[in-house]
Amino acid sequence: MTQNALDQLLGRARGPLEPNGRLTPSQFFPPGGTYDFDTMAVHDAADALQIRGPIAQKIHAVPDGATIRLGAE
Repeated sequence: MTQNALDQLLGRARGPLEPNGRLTPSQFFPPGGTYDFDTMAVHDAADALQIRGPIAQKIHAVPDGATIRLGAE
């Protein structure tokens, strides 16, 4: 599911997001898992990209079911 699709679903449930708002999870989704709006929050788009971008770059080629360990650098 794309970010835009999630934003639209949330908009129907809670009202539309501000133009610079992005729906972000407060915890990672398990690969192949479900999306739950109770564990999501709206953040500024630039902040969301700064947080999620580096993680996405590192895990984009990880196959489903693989174990991922994240740590601070």
